[in-house]
Amino acid sequence: LSEIGCVLSLLLFSFADIIILLFFGDQWSLAIPVFQTLSLSVVFQIIQTPIGAVMQSLNKVKSLVSGSVVVLASLVLCLGVGLITRNLVITASMVSFAYFVGFVGYSYFINKALQLPAKELVKNIAKPLIVYTSLLVPIIIGMLCFQQYSIQRFITNTIVILVGIFVVYKTNCFPESSLLIKKMINLIKNKNNDK
Repeated sequence: LSEIGCVLSLLLFSFADIIILLFFGDQWSLAIPVFQTLSLSVVFQIIQTPIGAVMQSLNKVKSLVSGSVVVLASLVLCLGVGLITRNLVITASMVSFAYFVGFVGYSYFINKALQLPAKELVKNIAKPLIVYTSLLVPIIIGMLCFQQYSIQRFITNTIVILVGIFVVYKTNCFPESSLLIKKMINLIKNKNNDK
């Protein structure tokens, strides 16, 4: 899911102006920076999607609740900070940051529930973050170099995303055979065999 989330997040960020103008028209152009900022959190939201089902199937409901409390607390705190500023872009940034904190929190509780070494936790957090950031930076540079709505920017962003997709799959940045996934599958199999 992290590959899909990474690509979708980058697509939404890169083409936010086209999406907003196509669906809502020029009168919504002020919403583009907010949409772009919120699109940065899509990757972390998609990664978190299956966590509830996995944790329940592993009978680790306490860890799931603990992770959910971290996510809720970070969302409330970040929304509060964002609302105090009375700036929608800052509020959207805080929401995106809260989802990242939630991703880190859930990763910690899954790591703890599966009794994995701390090194595996760092790896599971760092890999998606490094890949995502390394793909996002060229897109932002391209956006700064070319004016808004230009064909050059469209082509540049498209090329960066296509190269990014190729790099993610060729370098196997999100291996399906990671220790975390293997451990989850083995635990689920063991629980089913015990029944």
